[in-house]
Amino acid sequence: MISEKAKELGKEPINNTERWNGGLTKREYFAAMAMQGMTMFIPEYKGCFADIAKDCIKLADAILEELSKNE
Repeated sequence: MISEKAKELGKEPINNTERWNGGLTKREYFAAMAMQGMTMFIPEYKGCFADIAKDCIKLADAILEELSKNE
């Protein structure tokens, strides 16, 4: 389970200008980057899209949890 502090951190935009990212939150951005890496380098994920999405969100939440400890 992700902490409230990490949840709030994840809702922040990745930068202050929406024109560069379409309004992605940090959580969405981290999950997208994780998905890109997983689908490129872990062959067993090919075709298991629901599993990829769940794992990427868990990874994004773990990143946010660690970042929230340092703020």
